[in-house]
Order: sequence, then structure tokens, then C-alpha cells
Amino acid sequence: GSDIVPPGGYAGEGAASADATLTMLLGLLDRSGTDTLNMAMRCLFRHILQKVRVLQELKQVQLLAFPSAVFLFHDTEIAIAQLTALKKHLYADLDDAYEATDKLVKELTAYITPGDNADAETVKQNQDIIISRELDEPIVALLGLELARDTSRRVKGELELDRALHTRRRELFQTFYDFLRLLVRDNKRCQEKIFPVVSVFMDHVGVEHLNVADTVAEVFRDNPGLLIQVKQGFLQQFVLWIIEYGRKARWLRFFEAFLEIKGVPVRRTQDLILFLLLQNSSEVIDLDCDYTEGIMLGPEDPRIGKTRIDLMRENEHFAKYASLLKYHCACINLLAMCAAGRNASSKALLAPVTPLKMIISNILDTDVRPDGKREEGIDLDTLQYVRAPWVRLMKDVFFSSQDHASTHTLLFVDRLWSGSSPSRATAGGGVETEEEEYKGGPCV
Repeated sequence: GSDIVPPGGYAGEGAASADATLTMLLGLLDRSGTDTLNMAMRCLFRHILQKVRVLQELKQVQLLAFPSAVFLFHDTEIAIAQLTALKKHLYADLDDAYEATDKLVKELTAYITPGDNADAETVKQNQDIIISRELDEPIVALLGLELARDTSRRVKGELELDRALHTRRRELFQTFYDFLRLLVRDNKRCQEKIFPVVSVFMDHVGVEHLNVADTVAEVFRDNPGLLIQVKQGFLQQFVLWIIEYGRKARWLRFFEAFLEIKGVPVRRTQDLILFLLLQNSSEVIDLDCDYTEGIMLGPEDPRIGKTRIDLMRENEHFAKYASLLKYHCACINLLAMCAAGRNASSKALLAPVTPLKMIISNILDTDVRPDGKREEGIDLDTLQYVRAPWVRLMKDVFFSSQDHASTHTLLFVDRLWSGSSPSRATAGGGVETEEEEYKGGPCV
């Protein structure tokens, strides 16, 4: 028989006769007994399904069409052999083994790092080559090395991350996580390969100077098949870590990967994440960035007693680790994402938590002190950085809402519109024109 499929498939006239195997099987179906008919049907389905499987397998085949792909293929083979050989030396804590492994993985990371030397298509080709050769497996295996923690600060009541007792190993693990994060970025095949070992990564969350959350988020980003498998307990763990280790903007941004697919909101995870945030609102949600009483800060944190204006004046959001101003903005942005799109239930839940008057005040009075005077010397970019998430929250909770109460609030709220308010119908059926209560100052 022949497995040649004619151009245009079998839909064209006389196309089926071009496949001798198919023609023979169809002929058996015409004049055959029951046993022959059953066998012919089974053979027919097997014949067709084999073609489908072959096409699926061909999608996984890597054509090394460019010299760079050939080099990467050989480098990957060498890397697997070297990582296997270095494993016993890493268990023995030899410094040379750490240096050699770190250098090797960083060289491979360059192949999947977008830049002038690698466009998006080249990066994807390199990702597929690496995952086809299963280079991820020895790296994940090395992440199984023990990374002991110093928990003394948490024992004292400080909301701080645990220090790694083995600094060199922690640095090597960060190199591994940077590699894996770039490996799975925008590549469903790589995401699905790494997904089963995410539990290994979770064991390292909470270690100081070790960014695991961004790698885990990239495994799920824009992948509907994996997002549907996310359970409440998995997401709740990150909320509990915020309560246990303190407010880290990175852990709030982690949730963003689960709220939308290619910019389209996912209602299931919107409802789930908003429920978790509101359930732990006093510890997790930060609407005012006011730390005068030191809430959610350790007893020796130098930022105790500071307000949002103090942090803005210091440009605290440029801090490399644990910025409170960055956490505040990430929190407002996350609430907005939970209400994005047509999620009426999330909008209804957030409307009383973040009233429109509060949002407008945070937009117009970002730099106003309690005495009513504006703070001088705050960088304009910092003002924009703080205001932007509030503007998004106003849009997603109120401007995009079709709820009557929200529409009414938009029409008559102070400081939103200039001039007079729209006319209101009185109880007697007449029309009452009411002047806007707000008498001056900035207006949205």
C-alpha cells in the first residue's frame, strides 16, 4: 500500500484512490462478511490514526538548519555529560565544581536569552532543542541538593526571608532558576515538560536572594491547559508566605500570570485570587501604604513610622529588595486585574472595598500631606508610578461596570467631572438641578 496523501487531502474528487491502502480497505467494506468487515474497520482506523500520530511526532522533530542550532545541539550533549560528571563533586561541596557548573549553565542561558544575537524565532528553536535533549532533567536533579536555611529571624518575630546557610549553593540555584525561567518563556512545550516538577521549586520559596516565584509564574503564563489545573491550595500558599515572611511585591506579581491569557482575563482565577486576597485583607492588601504603626514590619525595620509620602520622597521603590512602595502599587494593580473584563462579581466585591472617592483622592492627592499642603521635591516619575495603578483600578472596577449603582456613583461623585452635576429626578416626578458640591481644586 501507499501512505501518500494527495494535495488538498482526501476531500477532492478521486483523491481517495491515490492511496492504495485506503482504496483496498474501502473495497473490503463493500462486499465482506461480518468478520472481514470488523477486521477491515479496525485496520482502517489504525491506518488513519497512524498518520495522525506521525504528523504529531513530526512537529517535535528539530531540523538543524542553521550553524548555531548545530552548535547548540552539540553543546547540549556535552553539557548533559558534564553535569552528570559534576554532580558527585557538587555533593562533595568542591568549589571548582560550583564554578564549572555555574559557567556551563550561564553559557547555555545565552542561547535562550532574547537580544541582538537571538530573535524570538531563534530563541524558540533553541528552547525546543534544549528540551528535546532533556537538558532540564539534570538541572532539576541538581536542585534536589539540600539548601539549609537559617530561620532565626522568623523565630524572633521578624517578618524576613530565611538566609541560606550555603551561599555558594544558593547562588548556583539562582543560575538554575534563571535558566529554567527563560527556557519555559512563551513555549508551551517547555512549560508542559517543567510543570510536573514545580513542587521541587516550591521548596526553595522563602530563601533570601533566591527568586523562585518568577520561574514558577513563567511555567503557567499564557498556558490555558496548565492554568485550568491550578488549585486553590497552590495559590493560597503564596498568600500564606506573604503573611509569614512579610510583604514582597514579587509574590503579588506572581498572581498576575494566572489572571489573564494573552491579555484576556480568566474569570475562574480572578474569583479565586480575589477571594484569597479579601480573606486575608488585613495582612495582604495595602491600600494606603501607611506604616506609622509598623504593621506587617519586623520590630527593627527602619521604615516603621513612615507614610507613603515619606517613601515616595525617598524613591523607595528603587530598593532592590522588599520595597513597600512597590508592594503597594503591585497590590492596587492586582486588585484591578481581578476586576478586569466583564467580571461583574469581582467589580461588586471591590466597589465597597475601594470606593470611587478613595480612588480619586489617591489619584489627585498622591503628594498631599495630612495638613493639606503638597509635598515638595517628589519626583514626577514617582508620582506617575504611584498614580497609574489607581487609574487602572478606577477603570476596571467602575468605568467598565454595567452595574446601576456604579453608573450612578460615576455620575454624581465629587471631583470626577468639572462643572455642574447632571439633573436628578425628584420624588414628585420633577427635575432638580443640583450644583456640584466640590468647589475647587484638581479634578480627574
